[in-house]
Amino acid sequence: EKQNILNRLLRSLGVLVHTAWKNGDPVSFVYNQTGTAIRVAGETAASGELIRDVLPNAPTLLSYAPGLYAHASRLDRHLPQILSVLDGYLPMVEPHLDVLIERFD
Repeated sequence: EKQNILNRLLRSLGVLVHTAWKNGDPVSFVYNQTGTAIRVAGETAASGELIRDVLPNAPTLLSYAPGLYAHASRLDRHLPQILSVLDGYLPMVEPHLDVLIERFD
């Protein structure tokens, strides 16, 4: 299990590095993604979705965090729909989440 978590984390970090590099301006990319991630985290916390949908799934989602961060500005508009089904469908989607994150472009 620990090896699987490490493999997912490394793969997710690879997505982040690849996406930042592909962007052409890594500093601007990190600035934009961080701004989006902070705003979305605040909105999610204020709405109660953080406690209801995100925190119960945090152990699974943490190993995918770099890849999700890499696509934060693009995932932003889909977040309400994602959060509404996260709790019920994450166990089915999770085995394929690394591929989905890699192919999100």
